[in-house]
Amino acid sequence: KLQMKTAKIDSTATFLPFMMENKVNLSIKQAANFFDCVVLFDNIMQWRQPENMLLELKKILKPNGTIVINFYNVAYYKNIQNVLDGKWHYKAKSNINNNYETNLLSVKNIRFFTIKSMQRMLESVGLKIQNFTRIFATEPKTECATFMAPYIKAGLASRKDLPDFRTCAYIMVISK
Repeated sequence: KLQMKTAKIDSTATFLPFMMENKVNLSIKQAANFFDCVVLFDNIMQWRQPENMLLELKKILKPNGTIVINFYNVAYYKNIQNVLDGKWHYKAKSNINNNYETNLLSVKNIRFFTIKSMQRMLESVGLKIQNFTRIFATEPKTECATFMAPYIKAGLASRKDLPDFRTCAYIMVISK
């Protein structure tokens, strides 16, 4: 479970809704050190320049503020399996109640991340991961291990990375 600094949302909290990088309210520029928390739900994959957006979000966070972000793992073993089988098919709509593959392959997504590529990007803009949670699909662990075994044997993957290959999505808490 994610360990957050507060147990509940303050009823006086200010929320700034935005989805796409080109729709950010211009008043965000005047909101330096204003927000305690920014939540990015299913949208960082849709940004052409997420590094620039993260730098802007970093400016509006209070010194001890956090960003909570989720993203789909392009290195999820079922995705690798589908790519190898020629099944990289974009979906017209994502669906919160649907499976991982529908949301990862939404036509709106233009950037794809693994845990390592997300860590590198966050570090490049001066953000730190405080903690993260893996979201696993419901298939048994052995299914991933069986699929990845030939790649591990060939030195193309590592057994220590199996938890990342089993992870379909991540939720992260990030700070300045």
